[in-house]
Amino acid sequence: MHLVHPTRRGCSRLCSLVYIAFSRWSTVGAKRPSNVPAEDNDLHAIHNLSDALLQDTQGLIWRLHAVAQRLPADDPVRAEMDTVLASADQRLVETRNRLAYDRSVTQSS
Repeated sequence: MHLVHPTRRGCSRLCSLVYIAFSRWSTVGAKRPSNVPAEDNDLHAIHNLSDALLQDTQGLIWRLHAVAQRLPADDPVRAEMDTVLASADQRLVETRNRLAYDRSVTQSS
């Protein structure tokens, strides 16, 4: 029988939830029909929500990073968390860049 360290199990679940949230959130913009004109108020609300979500996600990444730093440097869970956090940071940067591009296209239309 293979026992999983409780910290590792909790980190794995948390990392999975963060990944699922990123995956679902990043596809939301792709589902909006392109032929439906957006009102300025709607765009402003979408921009505000996007900004809030990005900021909240960055805050979660920083909190998880702080938790990972409390683990011993040679702990395999810390190495796994560092890898996941690096991926989350990259995903956040890509999403921020895509949103900035979408905004520039929308404003020039």
